Amino acid sequence: MKTRWPLFLASLVLVVVFRELFVGAVQAGRDLSAHVFPETFFLVSQWTRGEIPLWLPNARLGQPFAALLYTQVFYAPRILTGVLFGHVLGPNVMHLFHAAWGFGGLWFASRRFGLTRAASFIAAAPFALSPFFTEFAQNLSFASGAAWAGWTLWGAEGLRRAPALRTSAWLAGILGFAFHAGSPEMWIWQALLAMFVLARTRRSLGWGALSFVWAGALSAIVALPAFELTREWTKPGALASGATEWSLSWVQLLSIGIPGADLPRSGGYWGGDDQHFLFTLFIGSTALLLALLGVTVRRARPVLALTALCLVLALGKHFGFSELLLKVPPFRLFRYPVKYAVGGLFGLSVLAGFGARRLVALSRQGRPEAAVAMLGFAVGIALSARWSWAREGFRAGAPWLVLAAATIFIARRHPRLLAFAVAAELMFVPIERWDRLPASELMRASRLTPLLAGAGRLSIRVDLDDVEHEACGPWDSETDPLLEGRDRLAALRFVEEGLHAVGGYGFREPWRLKAAFAHGTGAFQVAGVNTFVRETWAPAPPWVSSVTPTPIEDVWIWKAPAALSRGFFVSGVRAGTDDEGFAALDSPAQLSREVVVDRATAVPSVPCDSPVTTTDVSAVHVEQQLTACAAGAVVLADAWYPGWIVEVDGQPAEALRAWGFVRAVQVSAGPHSIRWSFRPWSFRIGGALSLLALLALIAAAFHKTGAPSPRGGEGRGEG
Repeated sequence: MKTRWPLFLASLVLVVVFRELFVGAVQAGRDLSAHVFPETFFLVSQWTRGEIPLWLPNARLGQPFAALLYTQVFYAPRILTGVLFGHVLGPNVMHLFHAAWGFGGLWFASRRFGLTRAASFIAAAPFALSPFFTEFAQNLSFASGAAWAGWTLWGAEGLRRAPALRTSAWLAGILGFAFHAGSPEMWIWQALLAMFVLARTRRSLGWGALSFVWAGALSAIVALPAFELTREWTKPGALASGATEWSLSWVQLLSIGIPGADLPRSGGYWGGDDQHFLFTLFIGSTALLLALLGVTVRRARPVLALTALCLVLALGKHFGFSELLLKVPPFRLFRYPVKYAVGGLFGLSVLAGFGARRLVALSRQGRPEAAVAMLGFAVGIALSARWSWAREGFRAGAPWLVLAAATIFIARRHPRLLAFAVAAELMFVPIERWDRLPASELMRASRLTPLLAGAGRLSIRVDLDDVEHEACGPWDSETDPLLEGRDRLAALRFVEEGLHAVGGYGFREPWRLKAAFAHGTGAFQVAGVNTFVRETWAPAPPWVSSVTPTPIEDVWIWKAPAALSRGFFVSGVRAGTDDEGFAALDSPAQLSREVVVDRATAVPSVPCDSPVTTTDVSAVHVEQQLTACAAGAVVLADAWYPGWIVEVDGQPAEALRAWGFVRAVQVSAGPHSIRWSFRPWSFRIGGALSLLALLALIAAAFHKTGAPSPRGGEGRGEG
């Protein structure tokens, strides 16, 4: 017990801050409800069937699934918690695991840097157990990736101390598995952290380079498909919009150490001066004050460098130098600068541990000036809260900073008291939290599903935003929208009902789909959309044949019989550009007579009909049967995407892109059996590289060169 008290203290904090989870109440914020729950449902259903979830057929005429990094297809915590606890409770349990995992990594890293147990607790808890992290579940993949930061620091310091194959393998494994957590932005600043640490010793640089190459190979199974996805879904030459949309404002920096200092936030959810990506940045007043002292510690310089870089990047549009940095690769590839603030908060947490150790050492030498300076600083900040620029949250939270400074002053000679003060603050700080909702309510089946039996592909425009007004959270007293999300088939909740739609949520809209549906009726006809789910205020277009009321008062269902089947035969075939294919959608009457494909042998149209039977064998295998009345093309109204191969009567054939956005294959007259299979080269090559890298990693684990244990480098003078 004498040596394990930090573990028990961390467990106590976890139980308190995650207390609702133990009775089945979960976080269900915007992204959790909109796509994490339904994607987990699909992920679990595929793995339990023994199938790799490479392709999601339900959304956007079908879309890559494993290539979406945030789906964490090969990430064991996501799979196991989903299987064991279900698709709603499971992601929340995974977040609890990552809070513990993040604490553990930072604890061991701090011990490796020579910090005492008390100082190591102070270095780890403000990051992994604070309101910032525990309320971070709505951005699940980012929280998952951030939880590996402490382990990255541990692995990098171990490699710096003992450059060898085995320590290189440890760091490679950590970086590789961290990439599978699904957030490349979190991975970038962790890779920078590792480089800052390794740069302190020349001998470790070569082994460090090996670690990065090795980690890249471990990640290849998802990294190569993700690269292909970005290339295919973004129009050539275009960049993602909103590059600096969620930038950290200068005022929000105060909320890192003052609870609610940035409230009320300025501007709307999108496009305002304040960011809304991170619900709170608060890691603790005690931690911030100790971190200010930690910046003077020489051994903490790599962490200090990371902290400064990440906070500068996070400021985005609010700082000219930040905007300049964000135009440099790889930062220019991603949106929302505030994501890098997570690295800054990580660094401040680590610096707090170094600051605590220095404070105790100075105080025991009879030098209380550091504690006095902290108290004076806190009082000065509290007095400034009376100025006109101060927000209501700043005025209310500033006294908490003074209380933390007074506690530090009293406990400055006693490291355990400082650790308990940090823990108490994290458990009892007066800060707003996301509403916790009953998991059982979020899993109720939709009342719309029985009315959609036998429908083809759907068009659903009943989104969370239509009923939320603002992003759900403590600033919005309405919790019903999230509880009704599956009932209304909002965002991706239709996936849980086994329905197929042309819409989606999450990664950016594919440009081909967007371009096609700009042509209206023709695109809906080709895609086989015969059913529309809409709010009652939406005006029905002239081609709708009937309107059906539903059990949901403000939602109704439209029917449009003009849609083509998901699989259909077209006798006329001509080659054309994508733009020519999109333009052909403006002539709906011609769509069943002639198809425009990217490359083909031209075939004249013949007035005959050949019904096509289309069967889903699995998510990645589709079969079609027909007897063609003439030579022509068989269309499968699923999204065109590289990696789909086709066989006609057991022989390889050429997959064609029809009308710029769906798939087709040419056939001769007569009976045919067609089989579509999703086998992308990006996955096959990436999978082979990752498998070889994993085997090498296992072999290196048994290599008999010395490597520091997780407890290596423990500090002296335990407190």
